Amino acid sequence: MKIILLFLIPCLTLAQAQGTNRYYYKMTINDSVAKNYSETFMLNISSSATEFKNIEYLTPMVSDVTVNKNEGGFVISGNSNTLPKNFIRGRIYRDMHSNLFKTVETLVIDYLIADSIQNAQWKILADTANIEGLSCQKARGFVYGRNYTVFFAKDIPLPYGPWKLGGLPGLIVSAQDDEMEFGFRIVSPDKEIVKKNNANIELPAGVKFRQINKYDYLRYSRMFQENSELYAKMVTGGEVQFKSRDDQSLNIPTQQISKRVIVPLFCRIEHLK
Repeated sequence: MKIILLFLIPCLTLAQAQGTNRYYYKMTINDSVAKNYSETFMLNISSSATEFKNIEYLTPMVSDVTVNKNEGGFVISGNSNTLPKNFIRGRIYRDMHSNLFKTVETLVIDYLIADSIQNAQWKILADTANIEGLSCQKARGFVYGRNYTVFFAKDIPLPYGPWKLGGLPGLIVSAQDDEMEFGFRIVSPDKEIVKKNNANIELPAGVKFRQINKYDYLRYSRMFQENSELYAKMVTGGEVQFKSRDDQSLNIPTQQISKRVIVPLFCRIEHLK
């Protein structure tokens, strides 16, 4: 397979594999749930889809909790010595053929949440800025319950951006909501991250995912936080047994995981109640 590396600007690495471009963003969160918190995400762009997910997906997650069916019901297993690594796990796909955003969230089982693509009615302003070596122009718009100020790069003529933002004549390289709770800014990736780059986009589909709307997912996440065992029995449809992979006591399910689950990020960004 031939892999072409295209360097449009010296400060940013753009990986292109089978027609797919990848950009990296630092997301900052400062809302009622998380204060001064940040993580790094990647935005993959192809001719038919985009994918926005945490860079932690480049590393195998051996400590994840798994669900397996047996004769008596279901077994939820995990490593006793470590909790699953805590990071923002929702993956957002833009399916250009169906004109839908498809969000994948995991809460014991994998959920697929489909939502129509909304583009802001952007007002392009005269202000300009240089961001990571890119010549950018300012715009303002309202979308998914928030007002955003963004900067986009006309030199990268891709009408997309981080999270669910898009619809401008250039890649959105920075965005901040008016409430200063959620922000995104393009960054130069670490060389080791680029080495692990596999930018092929596979849209979520099939029986692996349980389709659900975003309001029901918010309700389920709250149910899980209140009583994870009851929630697990409800979604698996059978008795649930918690088991350690290494034959040690497993403290993950009922106490520790439930304390770590917070209102899903996309629900917080979109002001869902």
